[in-house]
Amino acid sequence: RSADRAAQAMQAEKQAALEEEKVAQADAAKSALDAAMDLAKQEDAARMQAELDAAAGLETQDEGEEPDQNEPEKPELGAPAEAMKMELMTFLSSGLQEVAKTNPKLDAFNKFGVNLYLAGACERMGLEQGLSDTEVISILTDSVEVLGTKRDQAERFASAYDSYLLDPKYLGMIEAGRGATEANLSGNPEAPKQLDNALKSWSAPKGDEPSSSGTIAVLFTDIVGSTAMTQTHGDAAAQEVVRTHNRIVRAALTTYQGREVKHTGDGIMASFANTAQAVEAGIYIQRKVASSKATNPAVPLGVKIGINAGEPIVEDDDLFGTTVQLSARIVDKAAIGQVMVSGVVRSICQGKAFVFADRGTREMKGFADPIQLFEAVWDTGGAQAAQPAPAAAPQIAAVSTGEMS
Repeated sequence: RSADRAAQAMQAEKQAALEEEKVAQADAAKSALDAAMDLAKQEDAARMQAELDAAAGLETQDEGEEPDQNEPEKPELGAPAEAMKMELMTFLSSGLQEVAKTNPKLDAFNKFGVNLYLAGACERMGLEQGLSDTEVISILTDSVEVLGTKRDQAERFASAYDSYLLDPKYLGMIEAGRGATEANLSGNPEAPKQLDNALKSWSAPKGDEPSSSGTIAVLFTDIVGSTAMTQTHGDAAAQEVVRTHNRIVRAALTTYQGREVKHTGDGIMASFANTAQAVEAGIYIQRKVASSKATNPAVPLGVKIGINAGEPIVEDDDLFGTTVQLSARIVDKAAIGQVMVSGVVRSICQGKAFVFADRGTREMKGFADPIQLFEAVWDTGGAQAAQPAPAAAPQIAAVSTGEMS
């Protein structure tokens, strides 16, 4: 019996050893698999990073890498331009310090966002200092390079600036840089913090596209006197007016979640799933136009805006029907600097922090009955906007009060 027990014990020990070996092999296999998966993830991440870098033009220079000896010499800047570059980098550095508190290491996508923000800031500072386009581009190139981008990539980024203005998402970051710089020039101590807010918006996941069913607000802008402007100021000046208009309107669409339906030549047609945001966008546009004329009077931009809401017909990414037709008629009745809306828009926005002024009724081509119009008053602290073409004794009355949002 003792021999049997000893044999059973030895068998049990062997079995236990075999089990331990199986466990060890399984652990080793799992570790190897985990390591392989980690490596694959790292390779995928590196590939994605490289793709982002290439797309954004942000190939950074490796540490210790010698600069290309064949690179062209950097153009020399005058004293005012050099001073502006130093001011720009100081401003950006303050902003990045705020960003580092919550996001100490930026990926390629966010670096690209910073460069777009920097481009807007650079343009606004250049306008303030009266610098030439060549000087502004040179400063932008140098500044992007200082942030760690290779010189040739920085030059490509700066030279592609005009094309970035055509993308609403890019334009949102550029406009954020302009706005923060304007606040900084006005002495706002909170201006550097705007970079952090802009990056959070830039990197936020894109939500689902708003449904095209239900009530949609349709907004039209119209550049006042665009044909006469070409004759009196020339093609180049007229085109600069159009570009300024496009930049401001597209920034408003980005900020207030609007969609550009099409460019009409003298303006832009846009849609909003939220009617109040359409009114906010209209007010934003007029305020930015006023600011642009104040800082750059050589660009004689004047804009009028019309907004209506309803259930238009959606077809091939375009909108049709009476909702659209009335919106187009409303902008025709507006005067320069006005945001004119229909009674439907005013009713939907009841309770919102807007000031609407009753501008009476107007006869509209294609509509049997006169249409009641209201102005969304945006310059509550200054002179009121010019009145539209006179009609039968319009009443002037505030129908909703409160501070402008």
